[in-house]
Amino acid sequence: PGPVAPMRRPVSRGGRLLTGSLGVSRRGRTLVAGLDLEVRAGRPLIVTGPNGAGKSTLLAVLAGLSAPGSGWVRHEPAGRITWVEPGLRFPTDVSVGAWRRLIRTLATPAIPGVDYLLPQTVGRRVRADSLSTGETKRLALWAALRRPGGLVVLDEPFDHLSEDIVGELGHLIERLAWTRGVVVATNRPPPGGIPDHRRLRLNLPGRSPCP
Repeated sequence: PGPVAPMRRPVSRGGRLLTGSLGVSRRGRTLVAGLDLEVRAGRPLIVTGPNGAGKSTLLAVLAGLSAPGSGWVRHEPAGRITWVEPGLRFPTDVSVGAWRRLIRTLATPAIPGVDYLLPQTVGRRVRADSLSTGETKRLALWAALRRPGGLVVLDEPFDHLSEDIVGELGHLIERLAWTRGVVVATNRPPPGGIPDHRRLRLNLPGRSPCP
């Protein structure tokens, strides 16, 4: 399918992230200090930087999975967060078909076009934990983008995907970011079309983060 038509203005369905004087460190190295930001519908945050720069550490704090070194993080609504991280693995002895049925029962698509992410060449009886890294990523992103409402945090969502899937995922994130707060960490240039966003770059030791 082609790109999803972009939205003209934000239509908020929740998922606001606020930080105040946020400080985050990793192994004694400061990643951010005194960070004040707002992430909301129409105003996503893109965290860029090379592998090892601390993007995953920062996202874990922003998602509320780790405590900050200083300052505070607040989510609106509280506790409504969808998180996709690298290295995700599905439970053993669960088939792809069973997982898809479960997700379809729990949630309707938050945005159109999400089913494009499903790995179509994988049989429904295949065990989900036997999928390749790219297939696992696609199935996890498909489930995450079907979940309605709340903040969405995507850690390296473009890794291990083919270029056509990367392009379509970029369109889906663009659509999603007009309706909910979205945080994306990536070590590659973010695809075009994502609405007016704030970019935060983390660098390897010896360099300071750039807003």
